[in-house]
Amino acid sequence: MKNCVHPIAKITTTSGRTGDVRLRPLSRLDNLLPESCSCINENGSPNAINSNGLSIENIASRSIKLYPNPVKNTLYIAGNSESYDIQVYSLLGQLVIAASNVNEIDVSLFNEGIYLIKISTGSSTITKRFIEF
Repeated sequence: MKNCVHPIAKITTTSGRTGDVRLRPLSRLDNLLPESCSCINENGSPNAINSNGLSIENIASRSIKLYPNPVKNTLYIAGNSESYDIQVYSLLGQLVIAASNVNEIDVSLFNEGIYLIKISTGSSTITKRFIEF
């Protein structure tokens, strides 16, 4: 595993098809020292890209609270905004209710079960789960 060039081998499947595959040597990672492999990137990971480019800050999710959960009658939405645009979906993906400028929802007529609520403000949208019993 001195270098990261893996040999290519020809294979034939049971149906008679042939093709090329790259062979990767198996090694135990606990025996692999960074200095023994030339494939270590600047972050110390073999062939891995460590980047925050695809991560997002999850501040909006923590700042919006649903209560009570589980809920029987009225579900309240509390956070940094006075009102929210919401869409409630069943786990089958069916839209159950949609409303604008609300901070509470009457769920007393919903069937018992787990629902997903999509909560939107002017700048962000999050999805949370609640249980109606």
